[in-house]
Parts: sequence; structure tokens; C-alpha cells
Amino acid sequence: MDTNEYHIAVEEFSDRLYRFALKLCKNESISKDFVQDAFEKVWIKKDTINFEKVKSYLFRTLYNGFIDYTRKSKVISIED
Repeated sequence: MDTNEYHIAVEEFSDRLYRFALKLCKNESISKDFVQDAFEKVWIKKDTINFEKVKSYLFRTLYNGFIDYTRKSKVISIED
């Protein structure tokens, strides 16, 4: 994927990714962070990602980030 294709992906998928993230976590600022992180990971790996598969990569990356976030934010209480 080249830079032009990356910009196309941002324009085409950013709104849908944001709505998906908002549906998952119900928080606007965290949803924006998830979208930003997903696009950052795509930018880092843009040379290895096929443009035809960028949509699924973005959504999977965002979902995995959400899962990691929920696992880290769970509070485990240990009772004696």
C-alpha cells in the first residue's frame, strides 16, 4: 500500500471505524483513540498490507485493541 492508498483508506473508513469503536466502548474519547491507534498500526505496516485487505485489517486491529483495553481495565479482587 502506498501513501495515496493510505489516505483513501482514512477517508473511506474513519467514520465507520469510529462508529464501531463507539458501539463497543460507549466512550467518545476512547473510541477516537482506538481509531487513531488502528490507523497508526496500518501506517507502520503499510508496506506489507495489501490495499484490498486494509478494511478488515483496520477493523480487526481496532477490535483487538478494544479486547486488550477491557482485559487491562478489569479489576481483580482477591479475597482472603
